[in-house]
Amino acid sequence: MFFDIFIPNDFPQSSNRKNNLYRIKYILRLSYAQTLACKYKSIVHAFLKRLCSKVLEEFLIEEEQVWWYVNELVHYINETL
Repeated sequence: MFFDIFIPNDFPQSSNRKNNLYRIKYILRLSYAQTLACKYKSIVHAFLKRLCSKVLEEFLIEEEQVWWYVNELVHYINETL
């Protein structure tokens, strides 16, 4: 599905977008874990180790939807520039 959205000449730029998306995903997970760890008066590492990704997966959007949002955002930014 990834290659259906982007043309082959756009692959290096798409790869950078994917890396940026993973960074955003990491920041969201860490922020969510910090919030819950603070709420339950625990350290973040212990919270992540105990609950792992079960709770976090419910918080995050499906990757396909995220790709759609990123694609729309990039398209909007390119139009405004």
